[in-house]
Amino acid sequence: MTQEKFSKGLKLAARLVLVLFLTSIIVTILVAACSVTSSDNNMLMQTEPVITETEPPKIDEPVLFPNVVYTTRYDVEDCKEYIDYVLDHIWLVEEAMYSEEYTDAAYMQMFHEAQRLYSIIAMTEGTLRHYEYWEQQHYYAAKTWLFFKQQGFSDTVACAIIGNMMVETSGGTLDLKPNIYSSGKGFYGLCQWSLYYKPFMADKSFEEQLTYLVEDMPKEFANFGFCYKSGFTYEDFLAMEDPEQAALAFAKVYERCSPGSYNWRKQCAIKVEQFFVYGDYDQ
Repeated sequence: MTQEKFSKGLKLAARLVLVLFLTSIIVTILVAACSVTSSDNNMLMQTEPVITETEPPKIDEPVLFPNVVYTTRYDVEDCKEYIDYVLDHIWLVEEAMYSEEYTDAAYMQMFHEAQRLYSIIAMTEGTLRHYEYWEQQHYYAAKTWLFFKQQGFSDTVACAIIGNMMVETSGGTLDLKPNIYSSGKGFYGLCQWSLYYKPFMADKSFEEQLTYLVEDMPKEFANFGFCYKSGFTYEDFLAMEDPEQAALAFAKVYERCSPGSYNWRKQCAIKVEQFFVYGDYDQ
């Protein structure tokens, strides 16, 4: 009996140990599972995007206008319009400079661009002041000079033609009179065209006279170039470099005037040169 009781007690103890062992295993598994879940939750929380405010990248391409350059303007209004045109571009550059959207390098490029554009305005304003003074002093001579320069004529050629016009219309002064008649209305205009041969020139406006002169000169030089010298052409006239000789050539070929006025016309061409080319305004 004693041995049976001992055997039963041993079996009971073994079962109890097994239960405790299994219980500990189950508890360990549950703890591990909870730990993994907690770790996964922490990882998910850490990988969520963090929203922060950042500045947008700055622009590295500056606002520049390389096609806006100084070019010769040919009258007062043209100068004023070009100054306004350049000022509009300066405003665009300066607006970009102070927008704080550009890099330092782009800012410096725009700073130098603004300086360049301001220099264009300064040069144009200098030209404008000359033109305004010219027109105040000798309106038609100034307009004629600028017209010829716009046509691409050299200073020499412009001086030669205006010098002849001074003799034809204004007694050798720069105060040209484009609407003057002479010899009982037999001659008219800047070049005193003969109305016997060219009646259509009567009462032509100042601008119409200049336009006709430019169109008519090639034909006249083709027909009468020999009056200056053999084989002399319109192209030869345009290439002349001496204002006095160019004035003489225009007198002989186009005006076909009395030889007694040749020296006077040459002197007038020099006056034109001194006024418009050299800025000697005591003419």
